[in-house]
Amino acid sequence: MITRRLLAVTSVVALLGGAAGAVGGALVLAAMSLVVGSPLHGIQDAAFFGVAGLIGFVHGAVLGPALTWALMRDVPIWRAIGETAVAASAVAAVVMFSGFSLLAASAGAFGAALLAAGRLKVSARRTAKTALPPGPR
Repeated sequence: MITRRLLAVTSVVALLGGAAGAVGGALVLAAMSLVVGSPLHGIQDAAFFGVAGLIGFVHGAVLGPALTWALMRDVPIWRAIGETAVAASAVAAVVMFSGFSLLAASAGAFGAALLAAGRLKVSARRTAKTALPPGPR
């Protein structure tokens, strides 16, 4: 049963994931522009940063809720969004710097986000096992 709370939480996770993805996408393009030059060969165009941010937003808005509900229900929201966004952005940057296509960078970002989510799930499970049980101390 879908409740208002479930929709609200999913919407917030999608917006936060999208925002983190947009920042990551724009930062990847900014780093590429600084290191290897602008995609327009010297012309800095805000539209390219917008497109990179849009691609990152879509990735984050789709992957954020999907990975959070599937793998990271017990992970703090800031870690679920932040660590997967950093992993995805870092891998996308490495793939793009290596000369591969945008599609390859998107696939790499997806894989990195999935691996980061899996690592967070394992970490949360370990923490839950080692936590003190509730009760009198």
